Amino acid sequence: MVDFDGGEPTLNPELIPLVRYARSAGYDRINVTTNGRLCAYEKFARSLVRSGLTTLLFSVHGHDAQSHAQQVGVAEAFEQTVQGIRYCVKHAPPGVELGMNITLTKGNHQHLEAVTQLAWGLGLRWLNIQFLTPFGRATRWIAPDTQTAADIAMGVIDRWGDRMKFQVINLPFCFMPGYERFMLGDLLKLQRHMIFVNNEDVNLGDYLAARRVKKPVCGPCPHAVFCGGFYEMDDVPEPPWLVRPEDLDRPAVEVDSRRRLNVLA
Repeated sequence: MVDFDGGEPTLNPELIPLVRYARSAGYDRINVTTNGRLCAYEKFARSLVRSGLTTLLFSVHGHDAQSHAQQVGVAEAFEQTVQGIRYCVKHAPPGVELGMNITLTKGNHQHLEAVTQLAWGLGLRWLNIQFLTPFGRATRWIAPDTQTAADIAMGVIDRWGDRMKFQVINLPFCFMPGYERFMLGDLLKLQRHMIFVNNEDVNLGDYLAARRVKKPVCGPCPHAVFCGGFYEMDDVPEPPWLVRPEDLDRPAVEVDSRRRLNVLA
């Protein structure tokens, strides 16, 4: 499997050729995770869903324009993402699975039911419910109470689980007893390697394991053999291999004496 993630992968003009190359290289599962905003251009949406990918996940963090904007910081993002989903649903060929991601925060976890309804109404039958990991800005200041959010997730699964596919990500099993079949533990992350533009290779499992803490309750847990414990969210250093905004700055280049044009060096 190969997963084209971000940042925002659709901003890379080589994304669709890369997906096609991955297919020709022998990958049989190819995922793209996107905010879907460029898919509001129907031609791009059609090209993306027919590029050879097998799954396409849209990151949606609110059930309406206001709640989504509060999470992503862009007022017009919701309308663009929703339109992009509609176009991708319209043009997706058989065998391409479309789904939605939501990362639960203090600001949106109470609206998980409404986000599920939104996904259903847009024609999506797959929802990933992601809990925060200690990564970048994901600290306890934006993390919801874990058990409260888990209880809400279990309620949503109870009401929608016979109609939709759910996956719960980045949550220790003890928060959702009886729902283990919906939960993706850390085991598969041991095989996931992330490639960044300024770093050759980062093992996701190794990085996140360093942020896990075992507690006394972990001792008798049957999942402890492959669960690293609990995330500590109080102190989250910025990973050294993330791209900093200042790294993307490029100097202005003078093209003639009358005007200037900013170009990428």
